[in-house]
Amino acid sequence: MPDGCDIVDGASADCNSNGIPDECDITSGTSGDCNENNVPDECEIDCNGNMVPDDCDIAAGTSADCNLNAVPDECDVASGTSPDCDSDGAPNDCIVCETPSDCDDCNEGTTDGCFRGRCIRLEQGGLTMPGDMDGDGDLDLDDFAIFELCFSGPDGQVPETCPFGTGGS
Repeated sequence: MPDGCDIVDGASADCNSNGIPDECDITSGTSGDCNENNVPDECEIDCNGNMVPDDCDIAAGTSADCNLNAVPDECDVASGTSPDCDSDGAPNDCIVCETPSDCDDCNEGTTDGCFRGRCIRLEQGGLTMPGDMDGDGDLDLDDFAIFELCFSGPDGQVPETCPFGTGGS
């Protein structure tokens, strides 16, 4: 049975500093472990402060993650990671569009576009960096993964899970 000595010698973690090994907190029900990763929920990332780890919020549907970055949308907006120009609580990354006027990235000097139902940021007539699908300023395997996800559907259809344009739509 783990005890305080296990914490001192490093055999057990005590992330919440209550003097009880984490596995005992979880087993006794003192701490929840919604994602079953053996880390008490109170020690997990909870960006919106609702006492539920972000990954569990998303899995339960209590927080949306429309851009599939494993961060609740309300936290993307609150942190400024994703703009929300229309103040609807959803990142602009997730706007489904029919025309460019449906998109607004809040940035003066840029033009927005609509490509296959997703908003994209355009500058000087093209993507911010051609091929930079995630808008992070470089071309890497993350960009290829988005391209592959979005453009390998049957009959050229873009799946709903396509996060195309997440770099500043």
